[in-house]
Amino acid sequence: MPLSENEIPAIIEKFWLFFDENADKEELILYGGSGGAKSHTTCQRLVRDFFTIPDLHFMITRKTGPSLKATTWRMIRQILSDFHYQEGRDYHLNRTDKEIEAPNGNIMRFTPIDDPQKIKSASYNVVYVEEITEFTEEDIFFVKNTIRRPNHGDYRNKLIMTFNPIDINHWVWQKHVIKMNPVKAAIIHSTHRDNPFLPQAYRDQLEALAEQDENFYRIYTLGEPGVLEHTIYRNYTTAPFPAHKAEDLFYGLDFGYNNPSALVECYEKDDLPYVRELIYESRLTNSQLIDRMNALNLDRDCPFYCDSAEPARIEELRQAGYNAIPADKNVKDGIDYVKRRRLYIDPASINTLNEIPAYSYRKKGEQILDEPVKFRDHAMDSTRYALYTHSKNRPGDYILLSGGFNSPQQEEKLS
Repeated sequence: MPLSENEIPAIIEKFWLFFDENADKEELILYGGSGGAKSHTTCQRLVRDFFTIPDLHFMITRKTGPSLKATTWRMIRQILSDFHYQEGRDYHLNRTDKEIEAPNGNIMRFTPIDDPQKIKSASYNVVYVEEITEFTEEDIFFVKNTIRRPNHGDYRNKLIMTFNPIDINHWVWQKHVIKMNPVKAAIIHSTHRDNPFLPQAYRDQLEALAEQDENFYRIYTLGEPGVLEHTIYRNYTTAPFPAHKAEDLFYGLDFGYNNPSALVECYEKDDLPYVRELIYESRLTNSQLIDRMNALNLDRDCPFYCDSAEPARIEELRQAGYNAIPADKNVKDGIDYVKRRRLYIDPASINTLNEIPAYSYRKKGEQILDEPVKFRDHAMDSTRYALYTHSKNRPGDYILLSGGFNSPQQEEKLS
């Protein structure tokens, strides 16, 4: 049977009180550091309301479909299992349309907002926007216009948003936090210290940021707004991954376990590099990672430039038929090379696009060090492995320019 409210894990008591005390608010804002249980607790609460308050329609959204599928769609289904709800008995699951329907008539839809026009005629009681900083103000204008469905009894329709405050100048911080209307909205802050179930290794990594970079420590550990400065890459934009021949592709792979394993696919068209994120997932064993890669039906003869610090995992990939090659991990030269290219990142590569604006050089006191902060850099590492190592494996195509590699054609495009 489903859990009763007093059986819900203690981790959410702080948040549960927040939701109870602000049931009359139109906006609920949950922000803070990494591992602060914002998203998980919000999804727990949505599941509780979904089964206990009748005649509600929910929309759960992120900017893109792949990011939505990899996060809240998966998280909600896990919470349904954790709370002992059973598919077929307690709810109906439509995997194709990504909808969940309860016997009380409630519907929970998982809808990306890659095109806000798609939702202009929709009508909901509750919208949950995870990682609202991925969205534009125009996106949220359309989202808020969908929160117009007649509500049940005293239930207040609402917008719920969660985010990490990466940039103090971001519109979300300025419009929804600094100018928050306390009559209509409520806010709660959390950090990893509010989450006793977080793995100690990740907790230690967050606290170690104090010795690496003050700004990263403030954002990801303390959950306070930072100022994006000393960013490494400004030479990127978004563009769909172009049509290609399978044999023209190459890949970068950064291994992880507690941290995500990140696989990116690269292709060069007219001497310009395109990058597309394929895998970004934590707690994958090597056999699980290989299963994920097999499911993508990749051409295994293409080069896969892998983290050279993991020779055993590279060998396993080779035994699975992949052309796995140790990447050149020269960080300085690799970054210098990537900085000289104009990167085109596929819009669905949401983790890559989240990492790149915050990927920064370390700062020690007033000194800017010639090395990046080692945190939330997995897609950045895999992208560097691919582009830099691939350039060195094509002798004659590239020349050395001021400490980095670049093609004469690319230099002309950038001049």
